[in-house]
Order: sequence, then structure tokens, then C-alpha cells
Amino acid sequence: MDSPQNKLYLSLKKGHTLGPEHHRFRLTAKVGENATGMLWQAEDLSTKRPFPVTLHFIHPKLLRQKGYVDELKKQISFTKSLNFKHIAKIYGYFIQKGGLFFIATEQLDGLTLAELLKSGKSDKLKPAQKKGLLMQLGLALDTGYRSLRRAHGALAPDQIYINRQGGIKLTGFCSRSGGEIISPLLNPPLQYPVYQSPEAFHPGNLTFRADIYSYAAVAYHLLSGKAPFSANDSESDRVSHELSAPESLAENQWQGLLKGFETRPDDRHISATELCKALFQPEPETAEEPDNEKASKDDEQTPDEDSTLEESPKQSLKEKLGSKIPLPPMKWLIPPLLFLVGIAVGFWLGFMVSDQRVSGLNEHLTKMQQGSIELQSALAAEQRGHEQLKQQYASLKEQFEKQQLAAEQAIQRENAEMKDNLTAFRDELTSGFFGPDMVILPKGQFRMGDLNGQGDDNELPVRTVTIPKPFALSRYEVTFEQYDRFADATGRQRPADEGWGRGKQPVINISWQEANAFTEWLAAETGQPYRLPTEAEWEYASRASTESAFWWGNELRRDKAVCDECGGEFAGQQPAPVGSTPANPWGIHDMNGNVDEWVQDCYLDSYEGAATDASAVDIPNCRHRVMRGGSWFDIGRLIRSASRYRHPANRSRNTWGFRVALELPASQVKETQ
Repeated sequence: MDSPQNKLYLSLKKGHTLGPEHHRFRLTAKVGENATGMLWQAEDLSTKRPFPVTLHFIHPKLLRQKGYVDELKKQISFTKSLNFKHIAKIYGYFIQKGGLFFIATEQLDGLTLAELLKSGKSDKLKPAQKKGLLMQLGLALDTGYRSLRRAHGALAPDQIYINRQGGIKLTGFCSRSGGEIISPLLNPPLQYPVYQSPEAFHPGNLTFRADIYSYAAVAYHLLSGKAPFSANDSESDRVSHELSAPESLAENQWQGLLKGFETRPDDRHISATELCKALFQPEPETAEEPDNEKASKDDEQTPDEDSTLEESPKQSLKEKLGSKIPLPPMKWLIPPLLFLVGIAVGFWLGFMVSDQRVSGLNEHLTKMQQGSIELQSALAAEQRGHEQLKQQYASLKEQFEKQQLAAEQAIQRENAEMKDNLTAFRDELTSGFFGPDMVILPKGQFRMGDLNGQGDDNELPVRTVTIPKPFALSRYEVTFEQYDRFADATGRQRPADEGWGRGKQPVINISWQEANAFTEWLAAETGQPYRLPTEAEWEYASRASTESAFWWGNELRRDKAVCDECGGEFAGQQPAPVGSTPANPWGIHDMNGNVDEWVQDCYLDSYEGAATDASAVDIPNCRHRVMRGGSWFDIGRLIRSASRYRHPANRSRNTWGFRVALELPASQVKETQ
């Protein structure tokens, strides 16, 4: 039986008005369907005059896939800021009463490059039109990366829309994570696996060089008429497969395209526009051509990046695909430019040699000198007043610094009194090394969840949680130095460090299963019951008796955390060595940002009915575990103390790490209470 969401989804029709009360849309025409839902043309009724938009309704079966809506929201929050004519503008997401989820974008005609390739109509495009299309796509990719500092990650023809006016509109930035969640449910599937790079077969965030590979694959498909790979081709297939050059390319152009397919990311072009230039570089001249051939080539000028596939309102796309869009030769601009330059130079020379103007200029300079003397006198008087102000300012500054010092000393005394109840220690391993630095945290109560109205539904309802007894938490995130010792002792492969270094760097590329295995090994080595912290313990430690979004307040601070919007040398680039930012009031570092941290709990969509004793949620055969804290890669909202999200327990990424907790012996608990 159809769910209410399905019925509502299938009942959409022209003239329907929908959306939240503060932002209404009216459907005007159905555009069509794609892998994730359907597209409708609509009018935005919240503006002074109805404004044309396209609404993308997500199929209800996908909304029921855990974590997908969270990924959609993250994707939209990342990409709403993109503002470029060849990137589809996203206005936001909306939830219709009844559960429909839809995304509003600038108006899209509905035709994608995927449909153009599948139908064979792409073969009718002139070489100049193909070049213009690829130029627009390259500019969109490069612009998106410069703005987001993130790879597109899912580039494929089904993400490239072609409008009759305005050329291509690229969509799908940062959509790969969501695509991985719903891929088993899609028919037809998303196309990005066909065009993805060899490194995309491994877990972890992709660099922009992965987009260069995908861009080369799309270009190859457009120029040759066939995709370079299939969705079933493995990483080794892509590395070993030898592509045949498209007939339209000269040897030097083919070599330019092949550089985009290099196996090592660093060997590829540094940008999509660089690849495009290499792809369409002129052929080497072997002999002078007859004048009539040169003339014919001059007539075939390359269109600029805005002219491709645009058509007048009276001209159909079908007609456009068979037509040619010449651009006026640039050499026509040279004579008028030289003429204008000549006028400007002549005017300047005439001005300089005119006796009358020189005389007037001297008179004007004399007046300026007189005015300068008067001004200097006024400045001297002002300087005397300024010296008096400086003395007053110095006195006030001295008073302020004394007050500030007194306030800081009071805070230090308060922190010292609080930390009298906290104890730090390290357990020795059987190998003679030591385990992580641990801090004993007191028992207590706190309010858990979105206390500031900045979070998502999975942070609700807010509830009071009791920490029934003291426990210990590692002062820092587990480092490569510590994890490598475990990996070597147990015969495991060391995780990749992405070239960022090991030692005191927080360990990354860690799955929940691997993090849990580390705690079991640590428990066996020390004879103490080490484990991952529960979700409630983690938030209790992160808040450290605060109720603000972050332990230091409600606003991001450049010097307090490592995240994409936090500023500093590591922001959006890589994690910082552990302890690079200040500890929270309980002496714990990097709870907000740096690397995401696995906790014990199995993920639930909300706190409805959740326990209030800080115990972990444990469900048999749990597939998705909770992750907390946000990372160097994330926006500020995602590193809040209340922010939570879920990931498959067997997956790993270069933003994922963990820290450890410890059950305290009864004797030690009594001592700390």
C-alpha cells in the first residue's frame, strides 16, 4: 500500500501550490524524471512578482534511507553560496506538509548532456559547439572548487544540464556521499561511477584532481561518441585500459586529453580550463596553406564560452544542434582599438605641450604649496591635542589592563578549584610504552541536544542526562603514533596519512570497527576496561558545563578550533597536530573540529525515548554508528557540541578518527567523588 508521501508525490500536478507557509510555489509544468525524483517548473510566489524556478522533488523511497536527508541538507548548505552563470543556482530546500522534500533551483530546461549523448544528438554538434560546451564545463568546475575548496566528486553527464539560454548549468557539487547511501535503490543509477577516477575506488575525500579525471572522461565521451569506461570497470581496468584517440583530435590534442587520465593525481592537469586549452591547442603547422584554405579557417572562428548551445526563442534545440554559431573574428577589433589608442596618446601629448596649460598648471601648483603651509600649521596644533589624547588613552589602558589581569586571575582560580576534582594519568602497556593521556571527569547532569536552535531534528528532543559516576576520557584524539603501535602489534595495515604526517597527527582513515578494535587491544595491554565513549559521555565532556553551541560561546573563533570556516593554516586543508587549539574548561582538546570522532552508540534518528543514564544505544547487527565533533573539512555548524551524524561502521575517510574512554575501578571512583 502506498504511503502518504508516495500518494502526495504522485498527485503533483500543474497549478498545485505547495511549500511552507512562509514560502509558497505554484507548479506550472512537469519537466521530467531523473534518478532521484522528478523536476517541475514552478513560480516562486514569495517574491514581489512570481519568479520562475525549477523544483526537484526527491522520491519518498530515498527519503526513508537513513542519513540521506542529512547528506542532502549538508550538500545544500555547502553549495548555496555558489554564484556562477554555468553552475545551477540553489535557492534552498523545503519540506511540504506530508513529508515531501524538494529543492528549488534556478530554472533548468530539463535536457542533460546524458540525454544528448544517449540520443546521438551530440554527434550533430559542430566542433566549435563541443569546444564551447567543454569550456563552460571547465570554468564551472574550476569556479566551484575555488569557492568551496572541495571537489565536485560526482561529475558525470547526468549532472550537466543544457539550457536554451545561458548554456550549461552544472549541478551535483558535494553530492557523492548522498549518492553512495541511495545507490542500491536507484534505477537507472547515477552515472558518476562510469567517469570516476581510480582513487575514487578507495574510501576518503577526493581531491580536485579526481574531478580533472572525470572531466577528461566526459570530454572523451562527447568527442568520441562513447564512454571511456563502464560502471562495472574496476580500478585496475581503468589503469590498464588503452583508449583510442577520437578522430577529431590531432596527436598533440590527444596527448593533452590523455594527461587528464593519468593514474597519479599529481600528474594530471592542475585545472579543468588548463585541460581544455591543451585539448584544443592548435595543430603544429607543417607547411604554409593556400590562401583560400586560410580564408576558410578564418571563417570558422571558435565561439566564446557563453555562445555554446544558446538559441533565439524562435529556434528549436534540434535546429540549433545542426547550426553553426560563428563569433566575429577578433582581428576586426584591432583597427578601432589602434584608432582609440592614437586619439588618447594625441590628446595627452597635446595637453603636455600646450603653453597655456603648462602656465595654468604652475599657478595651480603655487596655490597648492600655500595651502600646504597652512595645512602643516593646522596639523601641528592637532598633533599637540593628539599628544594629550595619547596620555589619557595610556592612563585608561593601564586601568583596563589591571582590571583584565584581575579578571583572568579570578578565572584561573576558578579553573584551578574545578580541576582539583580532576585527575590526569597514563596507563603503561606491556611493551613498556604508555597509553593515551587520560583525564578523569566528574559525575553530574547536563542537558543534551540542540539547546541553541541551530541543529537538526536528530538532536531533539532535548533531555537531561545523568552521568552516574566519574569516568576517564583521553585528553587528545588518538594519534598515528599510538595507532601505528597497535597496527604493528596486531599485524594490521597502517592507515594512510594522506601525506600530512604521522606522529602527533590524529589518526585518520579509521572505521568504527578499527577504532573499537584499538580499544579492545588497549584494554588487553593495560588490563583496564578501555572502550569508545558513549554518545552522552562525549557531549558531556565536550560541553564541560556549558550550554552554548561551542564550549567557548555561540560564535566561531579562529583560535579555538580547526574547521573549514574556522580560519588558520589548517582550515579546510588537513587536521592539525593534536592539542594545537586550547583545551576546554575540563582540559580536553579538539572536541570541536579537527577530526570526526566515533562513539559507541548505534545511530537512532532522534532522542525520542532515549535513555537518560549516559549508556550507549546497542542494537544487534547495527550498521550505522554515531560520529561526533565535526572535522577540519566541515563548516562551523557541524562542529557544535550537539551536532551528530551517522556513518557505516565499516567505512573510513580522511576526516574520521576517535578518542577513547575508560571505566574507572570502584576504588578510584570513590576517591574522585
